[in-house]
Amino acid sequence: KIKNTERLKDKAEFYWISEFSRVARNLNPILTAYEGCLTRQPNKEEFQEELELAGASLRRVYPTKNVISYSAELSATLFDALARKLERKHIETQFLEQAAALVAHRPSDKDLMPRLHEIIAIGAKAGLTSQSLVIPALLSCLGEKRDGSQLSPGRRILKPKPNYTHQNAYNAISDLQYLEFLIAASANPQGPVALCTTDRGLAEFWLALSPTKAQRDSDND
Repeated sequence: KIKNTERLKDKAEFYWISEFSRVARNLNPILTAYEGCLTRQPNKEEFQEELELAGASLRRVYPTKNVISYSAELSATLFDALARKLERKHIETQFLEQAAALVAHRPSDKDLMPRLHEIIAIGAKAGLTSQSLVIPALLSCLGEKRDGSQLSPGRRILKPKPNYTHQNAYNAISDLQYLEFLIAASANPQGPVALCTTDRGLAEFWLALSPTKAQRDSDND
């Protein structure tokens, strides 16, 4: 869409991309590499290759902006530093693959609370209740109006269905972890950081969360 802005028919998208072009100065392609393009977790070599390709693409589209570059040594070090994050991503993906069917359809009023408790119990068993956004995203799916007139932010991100695949879960967890990176960035002193996305569900979920504070300590990643 950025490469073909003149072809956009949606006025909102045209406005958004134009505004992004105006205000963004430093562009970091690292989250593109973190997710990869294979609907699975990339290995170190794939991460490094995607990081280089994404950076080169951004430089072609935005020749006047500062696209952050990484040496092979630095990108390898960054990948190794994400080991804990990648391990949790794997756990979250497996958990969501199992739990998505529980929110594919809104339960009856009688079954609603038992379903909520079931999701939290499964999440607790996986060790995710105190550190993962996938739990509130799943619960969001069960908080919709009974008539289904409006999708919840969680449902827009997770897109749950009875036959939920590992690829579906991986894509959704990648989106949720983008928000974790954004929250974590606010605990660092480098100045304001913005997440670039045209995913409306992700934006609505972020607004619904409305995080106010991030704190770094030796126990978190």
